[in-house]
Amino acid sequence: MSDTNSIPEPVPARPWRRNEDGPEPKVTTYPRSGRPVLEVWSHGAWRRAPVAARQEWADGRVFYQVDVRLSDTAVEIRCLFQWPQDGLRIAAGPTPPTAQGAMPTPPRYRMRFR
Repeated sequence: MSDTNSIPEPVPARPWRRNEDGPEPKVTTYPRSGRPVLEVWSHGAWRRAPVAARQEWADGRVFYQVDVRLSDTAVEIRCLFQWPQDGLRIAAGPTPPTAQGAMPTPPRYRMRFR
């Protein structure tokens, strides 16, 4: 087991921007009944964070949009995190993760950014 004192809190990402980030990302959304789950390290504890969407940007980066409570008293918020980061880990998914450590990406709905 790793020393939890050395785990950095993950850094939230900014949203994709058409003029700065190139072509639209490929976005996979997950229905509420079948979401994979990440755990987010925040305020000294792992917090469960159901995944709402996975974004694959044209430059190869992967981002997860999750619903999470970042502290014991905070309300649940939606955050975007680049994958991987030390403060993120896989908790559960509809299928096992791939060998590269990516979350599963079943075909779902495609969102378009405007």
